[in-house]
Amino acid sequence: MKSLRRVLIFRYTLITALVLVAVALLVVLPIRSFTLSREEDTLEKQAELFARIFRPYFEPEGSLSMDADEFGAYLEGLASDLPTRLTVIDTYGRVLGDSDFPAEEMENHAGRPEVASALSGRTGSARRESRTMGKAYIYAAAPVRVGDRVVGVTRVALEEEDVTPAVFGVWWIILAAFGALLLVIVGASVWTERS
Repeated sequence: MKSLRRVLIFRYTLITALVLVAVALLVVLPIRSFTLSREEDTLEKQAELFARIFRPYFEPEGSLSMDADEFGAYLEGLASDLPTRLTVIDTYGRVLGDSDFPAEEMENHAGRPEVASALSGRTGSARRESRTMGKAYIYAAAPVRVGDRVVGVTRVALEEEDVTPAVFGVWWIILAAFGALLLVIVGASVWTERS
């Protein structure tokens, strides 16, 4: 009879543990999605701000008013105090400057979803792995306008790794709470079985 009770306690404990892990996942996954969406919104606002900042550097025909090396160094200095990566792109998709990588070594960006959106006049964002850096990024791009014309694109990017620690913090708190709850359930089950 005792062994039957122990088997039942083990089964109930296992079922409880699985339910608690499933609930933890159901809580954490929406938090992660919400956090990434909120970060996208923040990056879109930053991209729009940088579009206004960089407007004076564009000639009316869409070319830069400073040379590429000087502009790349300027972007690098600007981004050095930020957790974000800055990229400026012309209307043909050519990278004019990037804070983390030499512009001349980067491929055409016209096909990137957020850049294509900005070239059509709308601020856009996307999440994907960077072909240049080999890391997962959240991207946001905004059109640079001179008058009514789009003359370029400013893009802001943030590594997903910089966002996920907060989500993992919540995950560990939930797991610790559920672990404590599981210990209480197991303890109560063993006490009940003995009495």
